[in-house]
Formats: sequence, structure tokens, C-alpha cells
Amino acid sequence: MKQTKGLRRVFSSSSSFAFTSNQKQQQPLADQINNPPPSSSSSPYALLKSMKSEPDAKWALKLFYRASMLPGYRPILPVYDKLISKLARSGHVSSIESLLHHMKSEACNLSEGFCINLINIYGESRLPHKAMTFFSSEMEALGCKSFDIGPDVCTFNILIKCGGLIGEAMRIMEEMAAKGCAPDVITYNALMDGFCKKGKRFEALKLMEKMVGEGCRPDDISFFVLVNSFCFEGQLREAYVALNQMIRSGLKLSVSIYNALLMGLFKCGKVERRLKMYTRMVFRGCVPTAGTYETIINGCCRVRKNYVEATVIVDEMLLEQMFPSVETLNCLIHVLCSEGEAPNAARMLRRMNHR
Repeated sequence: MKQTKGLRRVFSSSSSFAFTSNQKQQQPLADQINNPPPSSSSSPYALLKSMKSEPDAKWALKLFYRASMLPGYRPILPVYDKLISKLARSGHVSSIESLLHHMKSEACNLSEGFCINLINIYGESRLPHKAMTFFSSEMEALGCKSFDIGPDVCTFNILIKCGGLIGEAMRIMEEMAAKGCAPDVITYNALMDGFCKKGKRFEALKLMEKMVGEGCRPDDISFFVLVNSFCFEGQLREAYVALNQMIRSGLKLSVSIYNALLMGLFKCGKVERRLKMYTRMVFRGCVPTAGTYETIINGCCRVRKNYVEATVIVDEMLLEQMFPSVETLNCLIHVLCSEGEAPNAARMLRRMNHR
């Protein structure tokens, strides 16, 4: 029978599930759970403690159901919350549905934190439809009366980020307005990012115009979403339009913006302009990151004739105590070898091994 360290004390009082190591050896743990002492008194807090220490989610679920069958035992919300999180982390999201039904039968009222956690779990598990269904119809049935005063902007923002469906996300924003909850910059950024990931960059631009018209000021993330998307597709002209608008807004260009622009310049073959951009970045006090260096190295490797510059950038990275990723290093080694620079490639590998 399976043994576990996390089930040392499930019930309070000396007559409960407080087993010594000798007792565990004499009686399998499954038998202890299936046949508890008649005098056992339940303690949901002791069960919660065991949930936290139990590594096996399915075993913790079995313990939960066995404990729930004992007379006088009633689970508390933190027990459900901990068990649902544990099931999600172990990939057993399908088991969450039965727990929600159990909560409903026990009339266990939900908190806003519990709802947000569950919506996040569905989103991270790529189950946007379940997140939407839970939000729109199941929360109130489970005792969450719209958080007494209604969902706030933070709740809607989390739902939009987890949804993954831009149409549903836009519907949620409309619902926000209907409930008197004005979208904020985080709401708009999440929606713009969704449009850009679907290749609908001009819809994202229109959304930014609406954002400004509603009196919500874009931040550096708003502009990064647009600039990065345009640069990724090699649409430099549109990227620079967004960039100029960002500068006029008085926002400081971040290293992420510069990295996106460098990527766009390489995609469009504007290698010479890349050097000017990099110089401007450093001159304005924006410290290059490992991502900056890797963008330049990968760009130089694609152009091939600039492999010498790529090795110089590697040297600069090493001076700054940064190291190229395995993928970037492999790309550079491949280019050096294909250009007849095998000795330099070998030298580069030796240098990396020494570090």
C-alpha cells in the first residue's frame, strides 16, 4: 500500500489520525484512512496542514473525500483552494469539476481570491472556455454573490488575460462598462496584446485610440506591445510611428523597446541602422541586457557576412558577465564553420567551456 509523509495529523485530539512510524509499519495507511477510529473528531485545519505537505495530488484528493464522509466533518474554503491548486500543478485539472460540485453540495461560499485563483488555473491550463463559464454562470451558483459589490477591474483583467479568446475578451470589457467598472490601462494592454498575437495589429491601434479617447493614458507596455508586434512582422514604418507617439507622450524608451527595434532592423536587412540604434540606446543610458546582445548576434549570423561582429558582441557579453544561450552559440558556431572559420569556432567553444 502507498505510504506518505504528508498525512501525519488529519484530525485533532489524541484519538485522531496522529500515527507514529511504528503504527504505520503495522497497518497500511490506506486501511487507516478507510477505517478511522470510532472516536475520531474532525479538524479541517489539520487536514489543510496535511494537504500542504502531501506531494501526491491524487492521494490528497482521496484523503479529502474519506475525511468528508466522517460524521461532523465539514470542509473549509482553504482546504478546497489548496487541493485545487495542487491538482492543477500536477496536471489533474479534470478532477477540479468534482470538487466544485462537492463545494456546492456543502454550501461552501466562495471568496474573490478563490475565484481569481481558479480563473487563473483554467487560463494557465489553456481552458479559456471553462474560465468564461465559471465566471459567467458558476460563481453565483457556488455562493459567490458577485463579490457583494460586483467584480472589480482587477478581476476582469485577470479573466481577460486568462481567456485567450479575443472575442470573449472584448465581450468582457463591454460587461465591465455595463457593471460600471471602467477598464484601466492593464485591461487595454491585455486586449491589445491579444489582437497583436492574432495578427490584428491595426485593431490594436484602434483600441489604443479608444483608450486615449476614454481618458486612459497608455504606458510603456502599451507601446511595447505595438512596437514589438510590428517589428516581429518587419513592419518598421508602423513601428516607428508608434515609437514617435510614445516619445511625444513623454515616456522613456525601455530596453525591451530597443530590443524589439533591433530585431525589426535585422528582419528588414537594415544592419547599418542597427549600429546607430544600439549606440543611441547606450547613449541614452539604457543598459543592454542578454536579450539585446543575443538579438544582435542572431541578426549578424543571419546576414552571415557580419559573423566577425557577432564574435565581438560575444566578447562584450562575456566582459559584462553575461553568457549567450546554447541556441545562440550553436547558431554562431554553425556560421563560423560554414564560412571557413573552424579554428575561430573551436576557440569560441574552448572559451565557453572554461567559463
